Amino acid sequence: MISTFKYPIPTEITAHTLVNKKQYQQDYQLSLEDPDDFWREKGQIVNWIKP
Repeated sequence: MISTFKYPIPTEITAHTLVNKKQYQQDYQLSLEDPDDFWREKGQIVNWIKP
């Protein structure tokens, strides 16, 4: 049998993350429900340039 341990993330680390748990869960749900919209939204983050 495989055991899985979950360790709490210290507050001083979570205070500096780019995505909190609620945002992650919302993004994950959107990725399941509408992957095209999810990736369209994420694609706006990248500065797309032609070399």
